[in-house]
Amino acid sequence: MNSSVLLTGDLPASTLHDRVRRGTLVRLASGIYAGPDDDLDAVVHRSWREIVAHKFPGAVVTDRSALWAGPHDGYLFIASARTGSLSLPGLTVVSRKGPADVDHDIAIGAGVKVASRPRALLDNTRLTRKRGDRPSATLARTELADWVDHLCAIESAASVESYRAKAETLAPLLGASYERVEVLNEIVGAALGTRTATFGSRAMAARSMGRPYDQRRLVRLELLADYLRDIVATHPALPLDAGHRRTLPFWEAYFSNFIEGTEFTPEEAAGIVFDGDIPRARPQDAHDVLATYQLVSNDAEMRRRSASADEFVEVLSDWHRIIMGGRPEMRPGEFKNHQHQAGGTTFVAPDLVRGTLERGYSLLNSLHTPTQRGTFVAFLVAEVHPFDDGNGRLARAVMNSEFVAGEEQRAIVPTISRNDYLRALRRLTRQDRPDLFVAMLDRVRRWTAKVDWTSLATATAHLEATNAFVDSNDAEDRGLHLLDP
Repeated sequence: MNSSVLLTGDLPASTLHDRVRRGTLVRLASGIYAGPDDDLDAVVHRSWREIVAHKFPGAVVTDRSALWAGPHDGYLFIASARTGSLSLPGLTVVSRKGPADVDHDIAIGAGVKVASRPRALLDNTRLTRKRGDRPSATLARTELADWVDHLCAIESAASVESYRAKAETLAPLLGASYERVEVLNEIVGAALGTRTATFGSRAMAARSMGRPYDQRRLVRLELLADYLRDIVATHPALPLDAGHRRTLPFWEAYFSNFIEGTEFTPEEAAGIVFDGDIPRARPQDAHDVLATYQLVSNDAEMRRRSASADEFVEVLSDWHRIIMGGRPEMRPGEFKNHQHQAGGTTFVAPDLVRGTLERGYSLLNSLHTPTQRGTFVAFLVAEVHPFDDGNGRLARAVMNSEFVAGEEQRAIVPTISRNDYLRALRRLTRQDRPDLFVAMLDRVRRWTAKVDWTSLATATAHLEATNAFVDSNDAEDRGLHLLDP
């Protein structure tokens, strides 16, 4: 078997019946068969289009399923020439009567289409009810408003307005009443700021007030905040003498810049920071290290707390202006004006930066311990990526400011731990795994607490002995790890 379905017509009916009798096929539903050793849920997941086309010719994926252009949470809602439902392993297909092709519905294979944006929006103005475990066929008004806000974020408000206008012309073909059209008019009007009905959507209310935010990022930030509320571990700061106050921030600035590719030897960096020896060929790189040190060694700045979301945003801008002050082309202190992407991660869109930071600040204020707050704000800044450059250095600075203000140990991420740190960030961003990021920061904070930062010489000896300076890729190739002093 090739782990795909067999349908009536693929083989003579007598052959199919004989194979079922002999146990070489299993019947999933009338006219639908698979191999007895197949993962039936996986077979259905791969072949749902062929199955739907076979059972519901001319089917269009619409209603709530239009959001995903396919099955979601075990259900698929479609419109076709016939009504009915089909129960399969891992999937229930629910069909209602509806036109097979309206206004550029999109072919997605095997003769199945997905509703165009205008049709999907208007179809979801139908009021339907949940039945047992089955969700309602269409989105609730709040969900529909959330979707419109999301479309504004990933496309544009102008595009959504064009969808609304087209949906109005489709209303007679779809049997949509004036009242349903008006629901869509209200929601899109709220997105454009011309109407006020947001139907209980927090995202739409924020957009209508000119503070749109990234809904999906907020869900991830809420996940992290919920996880952190159960973290009770603390890392009390060690007493700092004059030497510690001088050298610990130096190494914080050194490693934070090294992570971002601003690489100097420790001796070169010390010359820049303490002696003012600026390499003629690399003045901007030298400024990055020096400015980061000046910020993270400033006790007053590191203990600066924000009393409001506006003040939090102001602190981020002020600190970014300090860190990136040697690179005017990066517009220090000004939010980005174009989309950023790193690998497979696309960061928050420019028009959603301020609103997402403000929502993140509200979650930050719901956390109480320095460990909770520092961990959260590090991810918040890294995830939003509010500036053209310098976001990683800023994220680690605001993280450590929460630790310092709470009389807890800073987190220094040495060069050898760079890949672990970035990998933990990616796993949280892409897989919603907060545990790895929390554990990673806990590990480097414990290591930071054990290093002797009394002087540059003692710290350098400990850093060399613990593999701190080893390139993270080389360390992985050689099987080296960050060691305790």
